[in-house]
Amino acid sequence: MAKILCIIVLTMMTIVNAQDNENDLDDCFNSQVCRTEDTVYCKCGWNNFCPQTADYRIQTPGITVYTCKRADEFFFCSDTSVWAITLQGSLSRVTCRCLTYELPSQNVIKCATLPQTV
Repeated sequence: MAKILCIIVLTMMTIVNAQDNENDLDDCFNSQVCRTEDTVYCKCGWNNFCPQTADYRIQTPGITVYTCKRADEFFFCSDTSVWAITLQGSLSRVTCRCLTYELPSQNVIKCATLPQTV
């Protein structure tokens, strides 16, 4: 019984420490990537953690990024030569979105395809 109680207490302390670490993060700036699959860079305003839902996710072939802004709020890129996402650690940012993305190359992700315009 004592072992179970000890495990429960240690688990709760680990969860609290993880939340405290995320509370210590700076607020994200506009269009900044707040997290990737394995790293949290910033938080979305006062005491708002980086959302991890599909609405805030941009999935590319090489990496998944999350932003404080809904993915559908980003404008589509104007052409496939534009840098849609730049990957620079805590300074990673989304410039625009694509229908599909190329693999990352030299810390840049460009569009593979864009929506058809009428």
